[in-house]
Parts: sequence; C-alpha cells; structure tokens
Amino acid sequence: MTVSKPKYKQLTTNVIIISLFFIISLAIFRNTISAEYILTQETWAIYLDNFKKIYLSDYMWLDHLGIANSPPIISYHELFIVIATLLKLDLTKMIIMEYITLYAIAGIGMFLLCQYILNKYYYNNRMIVVYASFLAGVFYVFFPAFTVTRYMRLEVI
Repeated sequence: MTVSKPKYKQLTTNVIIISLFFIISLAIFRNTISAEYILTQETWAIYLDNFKKIYLSDYMWLDHLGIANSPPIISYHELFIVIATLLKLDLTKMIIMEYITLYAIAGIGMFLLCQYILNKYYYNNRMIVVYASFLAGVFYVFFPAFTVTRYMRLEVI
C-alpha cells in the first residue's frame, strides 16, 4: 500500500507542527525543568504516594468549597502517575512532565481544530491553512486565561 504524495506531505507537515508544539511547551517551562522543587497545589503532597492518596482516592476534597466530593471516574493524573512510577520520577518531575504535555496537547488540539475548520473554506491554499492553524495553536498556548491558571502559580525553588 503506497501513500500518495500530497497525503505524505500533509502527514510530514503535521508531524513537524506537533513537534514544534512540544518544543514551545519545553521553552515555556525551561526554568522549571531543572528545579529541585516547585511549589504548586499539586506538589503539596511532597511524595508520589501521598499524591495518589489525595488525587486518586475514593473520597476527594473539593478545595474551593471545603467539602468532600466524589472522585472522577478517570483522572488525567493516572497516566502521569503510571509513567512516573515506571521511570522512578519524583512528584516534582511528574508535575513538570504533566504541564509540558498538557500545554503541547492544548496547542496541538487548537491546531487540528483550526486546520479542520479552515480546510473547508481554503481547501485550495494549503499553506494559509497550515500557517493560520499553527498561529492559532501558539496563541492558545500563550492565552492568559490558560497560562495564568497553571504556569504563573508555579514557584520554582
């Protein structure tokens, strides 16, 4: 089975763009990657075992209202806890890896969404679609409401 030339070119472009979003998210967290400890809500647990007990237990605490609530069926933390356990990472490195991955996924998601929408209207001009979608993803990653709630709360120690 052979892949036609335009499809191969589109796949190559998408892989390059996805790699760029991971590079951008690494650049955002360049100061925290080598940190010994970061102070954020998730690292108050200090150890990975405590983090599992707090964020993945049968009963979770809702910080905003000060009441107990039922846990989610599945949490995105579970994947990162498994990876951190396999790689023997501490909680700080796990949270940094989590932030980098979530920022990259946010940019990639916006890129793919804009690419899907713009392909309907500008199907003849592929470069406009790629550039506009990439810029939308970059702006979304740096959007203050998305960034301030996560990265600006980190205190690197």
